[in-house]
Amino acid sequence: MEKVSIIVPVYNASDYVSECMESLLRQSYQNIEILLIDDHSSDNSLQILNKYNHNKKLRFFVIKKIWGRGPQEMLVCVKHLDHLFAL
Repeated sequence: MEKVSIIVPVYNASDYVSECMESLLRQSYQNIEILLIDDHSSDNSLQILNKYNHNKKLRFFVIKKIWGRGPQEMLVCVKHLDHLFAL
């Protein structure tokens, strides 16, 4: 099975980030890695994501500088992927 990398940008997503994480972790395809990129959220998104920190499928990236540019932040993390396949 090929590994699938899922990049999840997060910015002030506390209202739905738990639902997103639960959905990703329930996937039947098990060979996945999930990269979470928090762009300095001002709500409690990061605290919610930290509850999932024990899961070995997850990799956390917290952007210290407020960029507000999701695509650029995702590119920062691409070098950390085990495999890259882009559509």
